Amino acid sequence: MEMKRCGNVFILTCMIMRRQPNMKEIKPSPYRKAIRFFSFCNHLTYGSTDSVIADTILMHIRNVDRITLEGIADESNISLSSVSRFFTKCGFDGIQDFKLSLSEYLNAGGKMRTRSFLKEYAGMEYSDLSRSMKERGENSLNATYMQTDIEKLQDIVRIFKREQNVMIAGDTRELACFNLFQLDLACQGISALFKNINDISGSFAGYLRNEKCALCLISVYKGWYTEEIRTLANQAKQYHHPVILFTQDEAVASDDMDLVFTYGIPGSINDGYYSLHYLADMMSAMLYLEE
Repeated sequence: MEMKRCGNVFILTCMIMRRQPNMKEIKPSPYRKAIRFFSFCNHLTYGSTDSVIADTILMHIRNVDRITLEGIADESNISLSSVSRFFTKCGFDGIQDFKLSLSEYLNAGGKMRTRSFLKEYAGMEYSDLSRSMKERGENSLNATYMQTDIEKLQDIVRIFKREQNVMIAGDTRELACFNLFQLDLACQGISALFKNINDISGSFAGYLRNEKCALCLISVYKGWYTEEIRTLANQAKQYHHPVILFTQDEAVASDDMDLVFTYGIPGSINDGYYSLHYLADMMSAMLYLEE
């Protein structure tokens, strides 16, 4: 027996080990390293050594390419070795790897967001912008409602109940949409583990070795389906676990999945988060109402 944590709920699950297939260590891309840095900082304990280091770095985010180990150590009054270890904990090979990854992400991300907002809202009054954003959310929900396959959604809930162990993988925002669903699974005695796709490593191999386990992948954007995610899906299939994908772009990975649930509007990217809340609430209701 092994104690597993699901949100704030601990559940005992029975671990029956199978022969382990060759598990490939997955290296995050520079982009995901940058995303993981912010996620890591957001979850630090206030006042801890790492928190002080993170705060010092973030105060220099405009000039991140100029920071040095010595400068951070002096400003934060923390040892050079602790600062060096901080970058390793974040998943970087060192401060140079950090600076290159962050600089690339901030530069490219800022330009992309600027183009996106200018294309959608340039010249608009804020009242019109507000109405436009509301309509985008409504359009996503309406599209999901119109195409929702109720029987397929029921099948997904039944798979979760049958397997008793569920790994749900997505980015920070996608997983946030499923937070309450995770707790509802726990209340039904189902172990649910969240894995942020930006933090993927070999550390989840043990969970996939459960005799029963379902892998649920959440996607709002087809570009999300990288080789890293494909490897994760293949690892689950090596153990003969069902692999389920929630996606706005069905063709992106249908061949790798046992079940694909489409929602939202293809290509709408961030609008899909509105629909994920709706789908998570639907599955929560089914958990309690299905016999």
